[in-house]
Amino acid sequence: MKQATLLRRYKTEATIGAIIYEGNKICETLERPDLHNQRDNPNTQENESSCIPEGTYICKKYSSKKYPDTWEITGVKDRSSILFHSANYISQLKGCVATCNQVMDMNPKSDPKFDPAKRWLASQSKDAFDRFKKTMPEEFELIVTSDKSLCSV
Repeated sequence: MKQATLLRRYKTEATIGAIIYEGNKICETLERPDLHNQRDNPNTQENESSCIPEGTYICKKYSSKKYPDTWEITGVKDRSSILFHSANYISQLKGCVATCNQVMDMNPKSDPKFDPAKRWLASQSKDAFDRFKKTMPEEFELIVTSDKSLCSV
């Protein structure tokens, strides 16, 4: 089975990464912050989901009315419906992974009045998702790791 790597860096408000496939960076990624695999509480309107934990998962082609022609990340403990799709801000993600050309810090001076949900912008997300769709096989193994994990080896 083909393999891809999602190499991440953790920030307070978001998780930023890159998809590497066959030695090439396909796109950058934006995810919710690391909240220890927390899921959304169905009893609130708050987006409380976490990025998925580091590990190895199987990604399979997936299609629905809302998210046609994408991939689902399967095998995440206590989680389901985790997809790759385009998005600009973490507020548009419920534990999924947004593809983009670049993640931009919209509040580099850490102004406390700035909306933390809008700090990290996934730019040109649809273009990156189109490239992702053209590149990735129908099924692949995804290794999710971080700079921190690689340093501890």
